[in-house]
Amino acid sequence: MTNDSRTLNAVWRNNRLYTCNTVLPPPGATDAGETTAHWYVLNVQNQTGWTVFDQGNIGGETIAPNTWTFFPSIMADAAGNIGIGFSASAATIYPSAYYTGRQVADPAGATAPPGAAAVGEDFYVRTLSTQANARNRWGDYSSVSLDPDNESTFWHFNKYATTRGLDFANFPGENGRWATAFGAFTIRDFVVGTTLTGMDSPI
Repeated sequence: MTNDSRTLNAVWRNNRLYTCNTVLPPPGATDAGETTAHWYVLNVQNQTGWTVFDQGNIGGETIAPNTWTFFPSIMADAAGNIGIGFSASAATIYPSAYYTGRQVADPAGATAPPGAAAVGEDFYVRTLSTQANARNRWGDYSSVSLDPDNESTFWHFNKYATTRGLDFANFPGENGRWATAFGAFTIRDFVVGTTLTGMDSPI
């Protein structure tokens, strides 16, 4: 369950607003039919007439064919470089935590190839419901922030699917366990961080 297209977080800095959401590109577009993370930079200097300064998709084809990217989070440094964290999954990969970014001088709409904070290890099904339309939610608590010591290092954390845990007797066929991955990266040199194992959770 990747929810809808509402924006998830926003950063206002140097008369620009940085934000992101999840979109479904239409037929004929890049990533058509694949849930895709999307980012925006808005020029908000004139508060009566905001304009789109830049925007772009974060496609997952460099991760695996037909990869969905979703629930992004975004942060900007003082120079206008941005760091983005997001979740990813596909028929060939379990739910995983990824990140990317762009330098302010990069071509319009471009981001760096994604890096993996943690690659999923198993499947995850936890709806805690017997309803036919039950939701298997995933990934809507990712976050990116700046290191206050240097304002050039981005810290990212998100969840990934780890080895399955306990079966719940009231929900047969459901099993899954998530863990939290966190790490630091710069726009020029991605560095994968460490992982902290989480407990069984319905989230």
